[in-house]
Amino acid sequence: MNPAANPANNPASNPADTGTALEVTFDGRHYHFRQHCYDRLDDALRYASAQHATPGFVRDPAFRPQWLPEFAPDEAQLRLMRELDIGFAAGRFSFGAYRYDRLEDAVAFARHARPGGAQDSGTRPPDR
Repeated sequence: MNPAANPANNPASNPADTGTALEVTFDGRHYHFRQHCYDRLDDALRYASAQHATPGFVRDPAFRPQWLPEFAPDEAQLRLMRELDIGFAAGRFSFGAYRYDRLEDAVAFARHARPGGAQDSGTRPPDR
């Protein structure tokens, strides 16, 4: 592929259009190219671009464009996060030095770690 014609080399292009041209999708948190998952768009585009430039590359006939809006916690989740001192940045929840992909995991650990939590009372968080 001619580098000038590669959508990944055009910084002015729309990320969703660039992703679609290279068969990259975004699920609101992660970028995907075939079986690979990325936290950063440039990593996904770089790998997809290299694959497209490989002699014999065959486009995936099952590819369906998807570019969801970036995930953001809703108001109820934000209230719970404030109550438990859980942060959110770059698509990840945090409690202390730990990072979580899912709010449920951060909440479970925060409740377990707080005074009077599961570790102190001898109980465990409720099962779902």
